[in-house]
Amino acid sequence: MVYIDHFPAGGVEVFKEGNDGSAVLALYKNKTTITGPDGTEQIKADVMFLNQRVKNIDDVIKNFDVYWQKLAALARADLITEYTVAVQKMLDRTAQTRGYDSIFTLCSYANSTNDKFASEAKGGVAWRDAVWAKCYEIEAQVDAGEIQAPTKEDLLKSMPAISW
Repeated sequence: MVYIDHFPAGGVEVFKEGNDGSAVLALYKNKTTITGPDGTEQIKADVMFLNQRVKNIDDVIKNFDVYWQKLAALARADLITEYTVAVQKMLDRTAQTRGYDSIFTLCSYANSTNDKFASEAKGGVAWRDAVWAKCYEIEAQVDAGEIQAPTKEDLLKSMPAISW
């Protein structure tokens, strides 16, 4: 059985039913229908899945906007975590190319009495700060709707280069 409820704000569809009467739901908004190059009708929509087993579908329909906002917040948090881990790995791996354990270790040499270490550390601090500033700039642009959230790969490509 597929249960679909269409209403102006969006829709709810049973994605997977459990034997206990529960279901995983697909919530969708901004549905548009287009004709593909081969003449077939194609549906495009923003979709999020409510992966917890839901027994009261009517509650989800009645409180659609609340569920959508909660799912959007969770998706955003997951994306921020994914980006943060990727950027941190990039910072650490770059520091490791010069023999440091991590960006933290590299930056800790900023006041070193060894000129080479101090110079590399100061470059590392400036680069680390520029990278995180760029991340916050991109986050603000996404939140403002100015750009789409980049892929992890595109995010990393957009980071400033280190200047040793």
